[in-house]
Amino acid sequence: MENPGFIEASQFCIVHNIELSFIYALNDYGLIDIRKDEITTWIPEEEVTPLEKYMRLHFDMDINVEGLHAIAHLLNKMHSMEEEILLLKRKLAMYE
Repeated sequence: MENPGFIEASQFCIVHNIELSFIYALNDYGLIDIRKDEITTWIPEEEVTPLEKYMRLHFDMDINVEGLHAIAHLLNKMHSMEEEILLLKRKLAMYE
């Protein structure tokens, strides 16, 4: 079955030589979002880039899924802080 906008998880795993359990673990920790139908697990196309990032961190740097979760949390927090700093700089510039 063809599913536009989605990649079959088992095919992704074959191409990248990874276990499907790694994708399920990332999904369980909320790092990526996957979809399941009656027989197939699907990866939305917009999740491929984050998935590949987590693969590199996990396999190249030997960071476990719990560590990936912590890294993702810290990066999101840092991004929020950067946005807040830019907003505060703009407000400050109005008073200068």
